[in-house]
Amino acid sequence: MDNAPKEGLKGHRLLLITVGIAVFMSSLDITIVNISLPTIANAFSVNTATVSWVVMAYLLMMCSFLPAFGRLGDIRGYRLVFTAGYAVFVAGSLLCGISNSIWMLIGSRILQGIGASMLAALCSAVVMVTIAPASRGKALGFVAIFASLGIALGPAIGGFLTTYLSWHWVFFINVPVGIAGFFIALRTIPGVNLEAPKKRFDPFGAFLIFFFLLSMLYVLNQGNVIGWISPAALGIGGASIVCFIVFIWWERNIPYRLFDLGLFRDRNFLYPNIAALIIMLVFTGALFLFPFYFEMVRGLSTVMTGLVLTIPSAAIFVAGPLMGGMTDRIGSKIPCMVSSLMLGTGCFLFTLAGATGGEGVLLLALLLMGFGVGGFVPSNSVQIMSQAQRDESGAVSSMMMTIRNMGSVMGVAIFESLFTYGVIRHLPPGVFTSVKDTPVAALVSGFSFAFMAGAGICVVAVIMVIVSCGTSCKSQPCEGGGFV
Repeated sequence: MDNAPKEGLKGHRLLLITVGIAVFMSSLDITIVNISLPTIANAFSVNTATVSWVVMAYLLMMCSFLPAFGRLGDIRGYRLVFTAGYAVFVAGSLLCGISNSIWMLIGSRILQGIGASMLAALCSAVVMVTIAPASRGKALGFVAIFASLGIALGPAIGGFLTTYLSWHWVFFINVPVGIAGFFIALRTIPGVNLEAPKKRFDPFGAFLIFFFLLSMLYVLNQGNVIGWISPAALGIGGASIVCFIVFIWWERNIPYRLFDLGLFRDRNFLYPNIAALIIMLVFTGALFLFPFYFEMVRGLSTVMTGLVLTIPSAAIFVAGPLMGGMTDRIGSKIPCMVSSLMLGTGCFLFTLAGATGGEGVLLLALLLMGFGVGGFVPSNSVQIMSQAQRDESGAVSSMMMTIRNMGSVMGVAIFESLFTYGVIRHLPPGVFTSVKDTPVAALVSGFSFAFMAGAGICVVAVIMVIVSCGTSCKSQPCEGGGFV
């Protein structure tokens, strides 16, 4: 029986506002913090490997617990988990703002990321259970606008706050907005799910994902320091592999799993997800390095860097609808290939800019990278979701978002490690302790090495798209079965 609500958007404006605030803050805190990273690194006199954990701690929590909090919301009720997410996010933001050491800041970002994961896990679910079917598309489109605004406005807002107030304010800004969202959520978010008694929560699976990612990220982040084949690196890397193997075994042998791993037996599901992980890895890694390049190499102010980095955000706005419409007409395969090539080309062009000149090359690189990721995401979503049956679309969507977030958190670690390796090749051992004291030539070498590697990684994404879908992969049954 269809128990969907019959009321459309009318009467749910406040609910859409609180959901919109949640996705806005979750996405804003990815891009707004990136701009302030060079300032934070200088304030605490740390290198890029250490300050990268300000970003990775947040993304790690988002990635690890997204499916777990989605399941917990089904069990305990959306209102409880959603409002708790607001409370945790606001508390984490406040603690980030008052942090007086890099380690307090990283710890506070962990708390903030947990809150963001609780919010992000339930945004779509809240819309689906409260809005009538005929109005859900409009409602989700409204929510998507808030998410896009968070990504687009983050660099400019972060640059302004860091320049004219301090880096602390990129976190303080969340507090009043989050409090408003919390009280609106108390009034509007639905309570207990009637199907909750039939479901169970899998905390062990959630923590296996967390420890797999944490140990892998530590090795990627500290490999240049502790040695890639040192006993510590090999031991922690081995622990990461063990966690991953145990997770697969566990998920295949319990009835209340977080993921349906059987879906990955279909190449039309597996390869597009690998491509999505790669694209998000490259783009998020690039976003992490951009502020350091423009401030430390080009000498731009923080506020000017923020304005420059609105260029790829604006390109995402334009590319999304264009490639989405193209996907409806010709299928997802060609748009995904073209978008992946755009991102890879943008990375390659970035390596040609150097320390001076080449403004036109830089502009083209930023535009191509924005167009690439903006065009890839909607087309890739169609390619993945076309493999899902109606009764598993929620699980497939959650899995897709988790894999993309996994790519994002890996991207920061990998690009930082590539950058550091490119820098230390030109310096005596132990010299690279902070970016502000590093010669520009060494910094340029690090950026070039990282972005050249990014261009090569994008080629792998193109191959994954080519070998995946044997048909055009429109929003209809595909070779692997299923539909949107």
